[in-house]
Amino acid sequence: CEARGYRLPEPAPKPSSAEGKPAPWVADYCAKDGEECSDSKCCAQPGHRCYEKNANATGCKSSCVPGSPDLYDEDNEEWSCKELGPRTPGVPLEPWEAQKHVSEW
Repeated sequence: CEARGYRLPEPAPKPSSAEGKPAPWVADYCAKDGEECSDSKCCAQPGHRCYEKNANATGCKSSCVPGSPDLYDEDNEEWSCKELGPRTPGVPLEPWEAQKHVSEW
């Protein structure tokens, strides 16, 4: 066989769960799924980070693409994706693994 063209990239491997587990205080202090994280600057879900959406809204997400809407968000406004705190240790669940529903906007 003769190679033709470029090979498509394979999906990125999930981070290792060997990163560790969040400290016990994280579950009490940090923002839970769907909560604002502007005060705590941290997220309770493993693998999530607090991102800024705009001057008035923040949220915990496993990843963020600046200027893009979030299909799991309540509106179609773009995110600035400014990182407001450290990533919580652990492997994040994909939205479909967490059984999140797509917004109806």
